[in-house]
Amino acid sequence: MEQQNIYNLSLGVAGGFATRNVARLFANVAASRYTQKRITGFIRNNAVYKDPLLAAYEKSGLKEAGILMLDTNNDNINEVLKTVESRCVKRPQKNIFISLMKKVPNKKISDKFKASMRAVAAGYNACYIGDASVILINQDKFPLVGFHEIGHAIGRQNNFIRKMIAKYKTPILTKLPPAILLIGLLWNKKEKSDSSENMLHKSLSFVKNNCGKLTSLCFVPLLAEEGIASLNAAKLAKDVLNKPMYKNMCKFNAFAWSTYLLSAVISGLVAASSVFVRDKIVEKNFVKKLMKTQSSAS
Repeated sequence: MEQQNIYNLSLGVAGGFATRNVARLFANVAASRYTQKRITGFIRNNAVYKDPLLAAYEKSGLKEAGILMLDTNNDNINEVLKTVESRCVKRPQKNIFISLMKKVPNKKISDKFKASMRAVAAGYNACYIGDASVILINQDKFPLVGFHEIGHAIGRQNNFIRKMIAKYKTPILTKLPPAILLIGLLWNKKEKSDSSENMLHKSLSFVKNNCGKLTSLCFVPLLAEEGIASLNAAKLAKDVLNKPMYKNMCKFNAFAWSTYLLSAVISGLVAASSVFVRDKIVEKNFVKKLMKTQSSAS
C-alpha cells in the first residue's frame, strides 16, 4: 500500500472513531433525559406496589427455590453487598477426575458493581443477580420494577436456553460491536464482488457492508431476555394487582423494553454512520491531494 494511502486510511479511521464518539455522546444524553422524564411519571405513588410485590414473590415459589429478594436501601447496602458476595459462588464444572475437583472461590464484587448497587439502594433501579440467586430492590421506593426482576428469576435456572442467553448476552454486547466496528473501519470497501476473493475476505466485506445491522443484532439476546422477564411478570402479577395497577406495570415494562430496542437501533445507526464517514474520507484521498498540492507549489 502506498504511503499516502496508509496516512489516508489512518485519517479515515480517526474520523470514523470521532463520529462514533460524538454520536454516542449526543444519543446517550438525549436518551437519558427522555427515560428519566418517563420514569418519573411511572414511579409516582409507587409504594402501593410493595404488598402486591411481596405477595407475588411468595406466589412465585422463588423463596423455596433458594432465590432471595433483599430489600435494599441506603441504610443496609453494605450488609446486602456482603450477602451477595457470600452467595456468589461458581459451581465447579463436572469432571471425570472427580478427586481432582477443587472448590471454586467466591467471586469478588467489583467497585463498578458496588457503584451500580448504590443506585438500587437509592430506589432508581433493581436487579436480579443469577450467580448469587438474589433479587435486589428498594421495596419502599421502587417496588413497581420488582415484578420484572422476579420475571428474570422465574424458570431461568431450569431452562437451558435462558441460561445460555443470560450467560452470553453481556459478552456479546461488550465484545462483538467493537470488533464489528473495527472491521468496518479497517477493511476497504469493495465496489464489486471479486470471484478471486477467499472466504475470509468475503466475510470481512460482508461485516463491513452490514456493520450497522450486525451491531443491532448483537442486542437480540438482551431483548429476548428482557421480553421473557416482562411476560413472566405479567402472568405473575395478574392475580395480585388490580386492573389500573396491572396496566401501569405492563406499560412500564413495555417502556423499559423499548429503551433496549432504542439502544439497539441507535447503536446500529452510530456504527453505520462511523463507517460511512470513514469511507468518504478515504475516497476523497485528502492526503494524496495535499501531497500533489505541495509538490506543484514547490
